[in-house]
Amino acid sequence: MIFVHGVGSSRFSPRNLYLSKFFQSLGFSTLLFDIMTPQEERLNNITGEYKYNVNFISKRIISATQFINSNQKLKKLPIILYGSSTGSAGIIESEGKLKSLGININSIVSRSGRLSLCNRNSLGLLNTPILLLCGGDDKETIDINRQSLDSMHYCQSKKLEIIANSSHLFPENGALEKVAKISFNFLNYHLNNPIKY
Repeated sequence: MIFVHGVGSSRFSPRNLYLSKFFQSLGFSTLLFDIMTPQEERLNNITGEYKYNVNFISKRIISATQFINSNQKLKKLPIILYGSSTGSAGIIESEGKLKSLGININSIVSRSGRLSLCNRNSLGLLNTPILLLCGGDDKETIDINRQSLDSMHYCQSKKLEIIANSSHLFPENGALEKVAKISFNFLNYHLNNPIKY
């Protein structure tokens, strides 16, 4: 499972660390990595150059996935991409490119994804199982995710889950635990019932 955070966050995100530990306790291998180098981070803090640059994020996702796929011990494991914010948009943009490289993704989870940044063609061609998670109080993200879900014409398994009484980052008591359990149920199903392409 590769965690992909949004620009402005890091591999030390407390939410991703919590989710990573949760999935590790269930036997998953996880990778947390920084989208930007320290130099890129400094530049972004000044110019905002990378903040909504989905192509930049997508290239980093492809590099991380190729890194995993080049390791003989990891190569045969199913790959899951778990994104948040702009990282989710980067995942959707990279999905088709990864397939063209012969790398199949088992499933995708998007937590409060900024899917309005996705190319409509990428949404329309997506066919990897995807779970979209939104906080019930995050109306704007819910609307964007509903529209994006409707655009996923080829996706056989797509689901939007709204976590009641929670906001964009799920800081409310018990919200992240619900995110983890719902994610696990979706991923566990698709690990045991992979879609054949």
